[in-house]
Amino acid sequence: MRARMLCVAVWLICAAMAPLPRPLAADVSADTTDASESEPVESSDALPAARGDKPTASREVAPHFLLRAFTDRLQPREPEGFSTFTPATQERMLAAPEQGQAESSATEAGGQEAFNRDCTTCHDTQRALSKRKSLGGWRTTIRRMASKSGADIPSSDWEAIAAYLTAQTNPAGAAGAGAASAEAPAGSEKQAEESTLSAFGVFSPLWRGGTTDGPQNPGFFPELWVGAAWQPQSALSARVTACISCHNEIVSRVEVVEAAMRLDLVKWFQCIDPDVKATIDAGRFIVPFGAFSAQVSPGAFRTVTPPLIFNMGQRVANTGVAVLPMPYADEGANLHASLPVDHDLDLTLDAYLVNGLQGGSFGIDFLQSRDYVDNNSQPSAGGRVTLGNQFIRAGGSITGGQFNSPVAGMTPGLNYQIVGCDIVAHYEDIVRVQAEYARRDVDTFIGSFSPLQPIGNDRTSGYYVQGELCVYDKPRISLLARYDGQDHKTVFSDAAHVRRLTGGVNFALPDGSLLMINYERWWLAAPFPEVDVVGIRWSATF
Repeated sequence: MRARMLCVAVWLICAAMAPLPRPLAADVSADTTDASESEPVESSDALPAARGDKPTASREVAPHFLLRAFTDRLQPREPEGFSTFTPATQERMLAAPEQGQAESSATEAGGQEAFNRDCTTCHDTQRALSKRKSLGGWRTTIRRMASKSGADIPSSDWEAIAAYLTAQTNPAGAAGAGAASAEAPAGSEKQAEESTLSAFGVFSPLWRGGTTDGPQNPGFFPELWVGAAWQPQSALSARVTACISCHNEIVSRVEVVEAAMRLDLVKWFQCIDPDVKATIDAGRFIVPFGAFSAQVSPGAFRTVTPPLIFNMGQRVANTGVAVLPMPYADEGANLHASLPVDHDLDLTLDAYLVNGLQGGSFGIDFLQSRDYVDNNSQPSAGGRVTLGNQFIRAGGSITGGQFNSPVAGMTPGLNYQIVGCDIVAHYEDIVRVQAEYARRDVDTFIGSFSPLQPIGNDRTSGYYVQGELCVYDKPRISLLARYDGQDHKTVFSDAAHVRRLTGGVNFALPDGSLLMINYERWWLAAPFPEVDVVGIRWSATF
């Protein structure tokens, strides 16, 4: 504004000092002609010294050039990049929304395929499609779910899945996100909406009841998992998860399931292959043993109780203890890698060092094993490998180490070893089948024997086969059946066995919650009678 006022003032002063004759005024419009055709303008040194001298043409025209410059500044100007607005440019601008819609539809179609392939192994589609989130919210959720143990979601699919879920659950948010991304610089909208901090949880109240002297911990139980994750765009992330435990032997009923940091080696070394995954977890984490280790959260349950070989506290009387109670959380470090083998196959590898299970001369104590510190200085080691694709995956696991604290001259070091194999298959959201076998061998020691060395081992082994079939889509209703068994053998007795048959129906309820109703028939070793148990579980995630 000050510059414009100054130009006006200069022009008025010059006009007052040098009035313009009529003939010259008619020629002012010729200022657009070539410079070679206009009269030369004299320098200030050539101007007459006296006021009475006749002004020259150059002196008379000068104020009008100032006026032209001033009026040019007042004219509206087109922004940079649009100075040449041709019909072709207009046609491209009109076609841009249609092209954006076509690209968005293609992204959503690819996201639907990736979602059905990568995200329905542990839960059905309706659980996710019942949630309403923004594009940024879905990006945060997918990144957190992809970081879970056992998840095999390539980073190249994350954006497409987020776009598909946003379009299905929040169409207005999807349209707004598309418009914003068209106007904003690349990546700015994504960074603005995505949150580095997220909270999550599972409410899963259950009730179990049955015949006299039947279920362990009968009645109602308010199972709850809550957690938080920190997931910036950098290679470092962290997560913490706590649950309400059905035990109260160590500190309280609140138990830390996870408290770990993760280093993404692919991001750190800037690997450009989206199908390669390599991470290191350090802290307290769920040890990757067996397929069920990736489904230990109640939000992933398909039955009221876990399989026998992983079940502790939700069994019936006189059935012993599990091969490996889940969730098996321990302190240590784990290296995980996922590598493409073929165009439709990938290989996953886990290798870890942890404190390991704990116990004494009478065997492993699983309640003591829940402690956050080890009872000896010998770490336990283990690993897991899987091979498969989006339809079927087979895996094998092994872990072992020393579980006691030896005393010189009294108790030798005692070891354990657990091995297992599993297979998981599913077809879209219609049928899901899972089977697993696990065996635990533990050194046995009796103090009266000499020399001080183990005299044999206790062996606990078991299996389960489980299948689920969707029989109705909206609302989703599925039928489930499971048969599992477990055997226990010591150096002093033959195998004692237990078998169980479970039948149930699952109902998908509002907001992605799942109602599970199960009937269990237990066959115990003689002389114990058969037991009938009914269970109901209602799980909701947020």
